[in-house]
Amino acid sequence: MTEEKSNVRWIQTENVKWFCLTSNSWQEFEEHRNNKLVLFLHGTGGSYECWDEISKGLSQTFVTLCLDLPGHGKSENSKRFKLSLRNIAIELSQLLNLLNIKSLKTIVSHSAGTTLAIEFSNYNKQIEVEEIIGINPSLVPPPFHFTMALSPLISPFITSETSVSLLSKIINNSTIIEKLLDSTGSNLKDPIKRDRYARLFNNKKHLKGALNFMAETDVISVLQNANSAKTKFFFIIGIKDTWVRSDSLKNIFSKYFPQAKILELDGGHLLNETHAKELCKLILQELTHRSNSI
Repeated sequence: MTEEKSNVRWIQTENVKWFCLTSNSWQEFEEHRNNKLVLFLHGTGGSYECWDEISKGLSQTFVTLCLDLPGHGKSENSKRFKLSLRNIAIELSQLLNLLNIKSLKTIVSHSAGTTLAIEFSNYNKQIEVEEIIGINPSLVPPPFHFTMALSPLISPFITSETSVSLLSKIINNSTIIEKLLDSTGSNLKDPIKRDRYARLFNNKKHLKGALNFMAETDVISVLQNANSAKTKFFFIIGIKDTWVRSDSLKNIFSKYFPQAKILELDGGHLLNETHAKELCKLILQELTHRSNSI
């Protein structure tokens, strides 16, 4: 079932009602979805809006598709649906099938969105993903104390309605989001973008979705299966990222993605927000170069 308004669609899969947006017209999208499509996947706690500048910049040459992941932003999911990477990958596969996408040239992803992109590439055998461009990919297994906090025994309490409501009240009455943004190592000064994150995390549904996504994400299993993918990888990392540190990421790259192309930028975790113009240029160069070499 699909609702349509302007360049927006809500598409229902088995367990998720996806919010989808293209920077092109839907007519352009349908004409070029199998040869010029760039799919964008945001990270934990993000939304389709974090790709606004980049997707618009690429839309002159390619067709773009931005999503809100389940539990995030405007997308919705059934109450019993667990936000594991495999479950979301299955729903994403259903979504792309409903959009009649037969092949996927490029996924551009940020943070945990890259982990999801790799899981999708590993899982889905019908839609081949040619390349994943991962920005500050969240591929470093969390420290022991974090793993314990989100263990199967503890996570139901962290993600319960009572805990989410309490955390929401704390966020509403503090500067915690401001401090959280500053802790990424990103020099995010744009008040509109900062306000967007505050607005997102003031939404209890979004907050619960982000917490559930973190609790259900299994990075190690994704890495163990990464060698089975035929996908090409291009990782762009911020040397000032204090959330996913570049030295730890480089160890992961050398072990699991030895053929990947790697580029460093002078920025923090939110490169897609602070370095949008530079990323747009780099992604456009990568996609154009690849198209010309085919």
